[in-house]
Amino acid sequence: MSFARALRYAVLALAFARALDAIAMNIDDGGEWNAVEDDDVREVTNDGRCDVRRMSADEVGSGERVEPVVVIDARRAREIFLFRENTRKATLLRTYGDREITLSSADTYSSEKRRMTLREYVEKGLKPVNGDARANETFYWFGDHVDDRGTNGLSELFASYERLAFVPRDADVAYSFGIGGPMSGVPLHVHGPGWSETIHGRKLWFLAPPEPAPEFDPNVTAYAWASERVRLGTNGDMLQCVVSAGEAIYFPNAWWHATLNLDETVFMSSFVNYARKGGRESGGEL
Repeated sequence: MSFARALRYAVLALAFARALDAIAMNIDDGGEWNAVEDDDVREVTNDGRCDVRRMSADEVGSGERVEPVVVIDARRAREIFLFRENTRKATLLRTYGDREITLSSADTYSSEKRRMTLREYVEKGLKPVNGDARANETFYWFGDHVDDRGTNGLSELFASYERLAFVPRDADVAYSFGIGGPMSGVPLHVHGPGWSETIHGRKLWFLAPPEPAPEFDPNVTAYAWASERVRLGTNGDMLQCVVSAGEAIYFPNAWWHATLNLDETVFMSSFVNYARKGGRESGGEL
């Protein structure tokens, strides 16, 4: 093959890849999941304030980090195009609607569990959280994917998820998939390091270093806690950032964090054990 022809093919291939990226980005219509108007979340988000450093995928590297970071990767839309299509509301219900899922109470310790079908949860369980409800009486789907037989009922869905480029290929990773309604979330808690990628919707994050440990009521919902911080004017003592569809946030080891879904939000988290090799699928709190 002549150099001119090889160059022409390379240019065409690059143009095709860029076209795929543009198509993937442009058809991101929220996956049929309901969105909340910006004005309705402006107060709790501090007008969309983000204190977390934003980086490109090329800048971030694949090692363990000591501070949070939000990553935007222009290539990611193409990489997770299939997974994003598989998690559109209609597609998810058609494929997995009759599967039973495990909901966890939205207190710090996820102290209660409840079983229902995915269809029941999507149709009845995604209503906006009542600010007066106690966290252990509010249920949310995140992390629990293993049924009574020890089988991951979402293994086919997980197989269509492309690992984030900045998660080491030889690291031991536990994946946690979830869907939350508006103002659902998890109060302050800690665990090991990892990444959380927003697939559809928006998620508000609050983060603080391991010391000093913040004071909080573990049975107050993330929404009530965040709203009270705004009312008292104490919402400047932690990092916060809205992580939108197509973005991923890194949570360092043992950092305190709380999350609040602003819309009907779909996400996949990767809990990374940087010291071990292998791979597994389990659950976690986010």
